[in-house]
Amino acid sequence: MAVPNLNTSASRVEGKLAVTALTTTAQTPLSVGAQEVRTVRIRSLFVSNQTVNTATATINLVRSGVTYPIAFQASVIRNSLYNIASLDDAMYLMPGDSITALAGAASSITLFISFEDCT
Repeated sequence: MAVPNLNTSASRVEGKLAVTALTTTAQTPLSVGAQEVRTVRIRSLFVSNQTVNTATATINLVRSGVTYPIAFQASVIRNSLYNIASLDDAMYLMPGDSITALAGAASSITLFISFEDCT
């Protein structure tokens, strides 16, 4: 499938926010289907720890069946917010790509992904 050229052919750019309470099993909070004609521009990735203990979060990019760690077992101190990536980091999801995430302890980490859906 053709991917929209963000400079010339993207007809719609829509801002969105994905919010996922992470578990100890990998979840897929954001993905682009292999046959979709769209690109996702990640503006920011944040994790928050809403417990009184330090917790860990692992965030991955999955592309062509290969998992690439964005943050591997990143420590998030108690009752805090941790910025994993921001607009300056220019991350894009193409057709077939996904973001997977998991926490080191259940009910401890929430993932926030601010993104632009470009079609």
